[in-house]
Amino acid sequence: MINPVQKVITIMRYEATFESFGAGESALSQVSELNPPRIEECAIYKGEEVIEQLEIVDARYEDLDDCMKVQLWKYNLSYFARDVLLIFGEHRMEYLTTAEFVKKANRF
Repeated sequence: MINPVQKVITIMRYEATFESFGAGESALSQVSELNPPRIEECAIYKGEEVIEQLEIVDARYEDLDDCMKVQLWKYNLSYFARDVLLIFGEHRMEYLTTAEFVKKANRF
């Protein structure tokens, strides 16, 4: 299975004025009891014009609470907005419909 995330960039949170989807541990924490990550994660399509206007920063030199990770996806996420995509590391991925996710989450 191919990873849909082409690249992950870090920006300052105040620059996140664009429409995006929750991603990674941020998305998982919204539908489970997992604590949210220190740096919030969102996802947008790599072809969005807004990407050219974003200033990429190095989180090591910034206040982590002011940073946001942006996943740049290889395809438009709005096609899959009703489904849940869980990515575990770089190699193991699992695509679930919302109903399948709820069914699995209820087992724990």
